[in-house]
Amino acid sequence: MSTDTYHWQTAYDRRRMSGHTLDWAFRPELYKAYPDAVTQTLPREGGRLQAETFWDILVSDVENPDSDRPERLDISQLLGLGYGITGAVRYPQEVFHYRSAPSAGALYPCEVYLAVYDMEGLEPGVYYYHVGEHTLKVIRSGDSSDFFKTNAGAGLAYSIFVTGIAYRSAWKYRARAYRYVLLDSGHLLGNLALILKAQGWPYRLVYDLDDFRTGQLLGLDERREAPVARLDVGSREALRREAFTLPDDLPQLPTEFAAASRVAGREVEYHEILRMMAAPPPATHLEVAPQSLPAEPDKWLPIDKMRAPPQEESAVRALIRRRSSRNYVQRELSREDFDSLVSLITGCYRGRLAMGPSDRSAIFTGFIAGNVAGLEAGFYLLDPENNRFGLVNAGQLTGPMATACLDQAWLKHAGVHFLFMLNPEHLDQSCGLRGYRHAMLQAGFLGQMVYLGATALGLGACGIGAIYDREAGEILGLADGFALGYLVAAGAVKRTK
Repeated sequence: MSTDTYHWQTAYDRRRMSGHTLDWAFRPELYKAYPDAVTQTLPREGGRLQAETFWDILVSDVENPDSDRPERLDISQLLGLGYGITGAVRYPQEVFHYRSAPSAGALYPCEVYLAVYDMEGLEPGVYYYHVGEHTLKVIRSGDSSDFFKTNAGAGLAYSIFVTGIAYRSAWKYRARAYRYVLLDSGHLLGNLALILKAQGWPYRLVYDLDDFRTGQLLGLDERREAPVARLDVGSREALRREAFTLPDDLPQLPTEFAAASRVAGREVEYHEILRMMAAPPPATHLEVAPQSLPAEPDKWLPIDKMRAPPQEESAVRALIRRRSSRNYVQRELSREDFDSLVSLITGCYRGRLAMGPSDRSAIFTGFIAGNVAGLEAGFYLLDPENNRFGLVNAGQLTGPMATACLDQAWLKHAGVHFLFMLNPEHLDQSCGLRGYRHAMLQAGFLGQMVYLGATALGLGACGIGAIYDREAGEILGLADGFALGYLVAAGAVKRTK
């Protein structure tokens, strides 16, 4: 299995789409169960944000002094806002809860674990974050290894581990589900990075994990649940040194910990996903080699200087209010709002919000302007690092792209479609299977910035991973080997009371 093979084997083709009936008897549980684990309750309120709006966060360089230590309240705020419950809808048989990070099909394949090294109010150890309860379940205590002391001595305060339970998404999306596990993880990482920046804590995102040893640390069933990314928090000096030590002497956890990775009485395994999850750890940090563009604009135009939007609510309120919107109205998107959304993407590329490994070439960004004030309709490529964009193909393309997105006609009314493109074959040659992880995590991360920025501006947004892959590439005129990995639509929506 290669990245290129996986991507195109799981591509949607309207001529070869087969029916799929959901097996409701084995619908996956949304929360892992640790019935015998010690539970630590997290406070519902508290925490400190030194910056409040997206603009404040992106331009802020405020950091807590190195003498400060993160507190229990900071972790509670980070986890609660980053992945916590933000809404509910009542059905005849249940109450369904939505979270601050979007998820394909609202299946929430991601899990969050916390390794504490040096924190006020929370003992060193490994914890599982139970979203539904807003509690921590103790997986390992700090007296079981030098692992915690070593990382504390290296200047780290704690690490967040994000994992993915493939069956949750595969229950609906089958072998294509690995795409959504990565995109959903990217959404979550975007939330966590944003909140940490607002709190003033230096952090580092790491995608190139030793999955096997990380799984042992967290007590995972490696066939069902796989590590995706790690987020380290600590002193700036420690993060520059890339300080982090995995344990090699931890006692084996009881079998019930690995059993918690099972989320249904019967689970279907997809060999394509297992092979993608089994990528060996890299010997060094991977960097995607430079590559050609997915399309060549006729002319590049400068992006306006990053500026505060004319109106914007707090980032906290946007995290709580964010939803996937489909009720778009045919209303012109102002140039100011459009520029603000583009600034969120370019700000990440230009270091305003660190989004992962040092390379920025795993994913290419662009947009389809459908109804943007002062901008000709068409497909544009973004060059964030050089602060410019260029028109590739002129014309009204939101309608054709809506058709390529499994005939979801409502998409054509959005003011803009933000596009995240990749070259699976090049990723293979550069990073092997790990390259796909880099690309799709970055796509989800950037897509979440569009989600939150649109919400803060009073607009709607919706991410689309269900795409007739080759049709979308033909509409955009992408070069051979390139594909559209993710689309996030944004625009004015009809408000309901």
